[in-house]
Order: sequence, then structure tokens, then C-alpha cells
Amino acid sequence: MSNHFSVQRTSASVVAFLLLMLGLVSTAGVGTAAAVDAPTLQRSAGTVTADALPTVQINGVVWDQAVVGNTVYAGGQFTRARPAGSAAGVNETVRNNLVAYDITTGAMISS
Repeated sequence: MSNHFSVQRTSASVVAFLLLMLGLVSTAGVGTAAAVDAPTLQRSAGTVTADALPTVQINGVVWDQAVVGNTVYAGGQFTRARPAGSAAGVNETVRNNLVAYDITTGAMISS
């Protein structure tokens, strides 16, 4: 019986060691995050705003984006998009999984 207990304890030790090493290996190449510029308008942590988003709104999920010059191409799973500032269901256009908009103005690009 003591032999069985010794094997279980050794196995548990090996597993614990391997998990520790995996944790060290998986974080070994991770550097520290660089600080980003502070937002233009500082607010306290408890502040809630209703700031307008200067971007196209969609009825689904964006999975990926690419920026070329001032144009953002967003691809995902959605069927409609509306211009920035439009209420849900208003000014919607068909955009099956791909939409483009101007990054500086938020205006949807229709071409």
C-alpha cells in the first residue's frame, strides 16, 4: 500500500512540476505592455457617458478589420449597417458581412 501511495505522490509531483514549467514557458516571451496616450477628455472611473460613436453601426459582430489610409474595412457576421448617429432601424443599408467607412469622419463608404 505504501508503494502505491508513493507512486501517486510522485505522479502528482511530476504533474505539478510540468504545469509550473508550462506556465513559465508560456509567459517567457511576453513583454510588458506599452502605455498608450491618455484620452483627450479625462473622466473619473464612475462616469457614464452617451458620447456619439463616429463609426458605422452594424447588426451583428465584426471579426476583423483592416485600415488602408483613412478607410476601415470591417468584416464579420452582419447583414445591415447604418451611418454614425442613426438610430437602430433607421438609414440601414444591406451590407452582407463587409462594410467600409472613413476613419476620420465615420461616414460609411458606399462604393
